[in-house]
Amino acid sequence: MDFSYIVKGGPVMIPLFMVSILAVTLLIERYLYFKKNDDFLDNDYKICKAMIVVKNFEEAKKYLEKFRSPIANLLKILIESASLSKDDRDYILEIESIKKSNTINKFLPILKVLPNLATLLGLLGTVTGMIRNFMIVAQIGTGDASALASGISEALITTATGLIIAIPTVFFFTLVDNKADNFEKRLYIISNEINKLL
Repeated sequence: MDFSYIVKGGPVMIPLFMVSILAVTLLIERYLYFKKNDDFLDNDYKICKAMIVVKNFEEAKKYLEKFRSPIANLLKILIESASLSKDDRDYILEIESIKKSNTINKFLPILKVLPNLATLLGLLGTVTGMIRNFMIVAQIGTGDASALASGISEALITTATGLIIAIPTVFFFTLVDNKADNFEKRLYIISNEINKLL
């Protein structure tokens, strides 16, 4: 790794580096979460639903225990509440759905902000670099054009770095956000269907 590139960018490169590490860490965490917990497929739902239709609640609970998915976990909670009134089940469903939704969307608000933060930090680094460059020009004059060009190019390093961080972060955030959105929709649809059958 060329550390001289980071040094040339100035002190703003440090928070930019931290933003990039945070973005990668959170994206990997969300990827692993969905990979591990999105194991309750449509066919599994059909099997569980068939058990619930015939009021075979114990078998349905045992079947759901083998899944990590928050959808399966929510269905298990609903089945355990089958003896309660519909109003009570609706209340439990609402509270548990909020909890599951928070888990599904964990860290996404932070990830959404990071591309903007990286871009703004990049611009800040460029502005401060240009200020520093023109202060030097004011002292020594504009006789050395190559030194002036070198100073400007160094000032632009942070903007380039900010964009390098922001662009892939926006792309991968969109993928993860869509995954979470689809997960949440399935959670809502399936849980409400099961609640009506109890």
